[in-house]
Amino acid sequence: GMDGTYMTIVEASGVPGINAYVEFTSVNAFERVRLLGAYVGTTSHQVMVQVYDWSNSVWRTFDVIETNAFNTTDLQFQNHDFTVYDDTNYIGTAGNLGKVRVRFYHPVSGNATHRLYIDELSLRQ
Repeated sequence: GMDGTYMTIVEASGVPGINAYVEFTSVNAFERVRLLGAYVGTTSHQVMVQVYDWSNSVWRTFDVIETNAFNTTDLQFQNHDFTVYDDTNYIGTAGNLGKVRVRFYHPVSGNATHRLYIDELSLRQ
């Protein structure tokens, strides 16, 4: 936000519209996911924010980003922080030791004119 840099994810026209994750490494513990983002789509489209549950081999949805007014001049990012209470399920072991994956998932067919903007994605203890 303040430094003017952010990541842009372009929605695909197929299904799913967005399926992108960020992998953190060397994580011992975390309690919160810090997320500043903005989604420019339509009211019928949402982007789920998920964390991979290594213990059960499934993605768990913690938040949903709805479309909002956003322009790259004002950088109107929304706060989507959330708490992960049982972090041990979400930190990989063995061959995936210390890995945490946070995914942005748009389950329905996408629109190539839609964008997801991420200003910050971090893990906090």
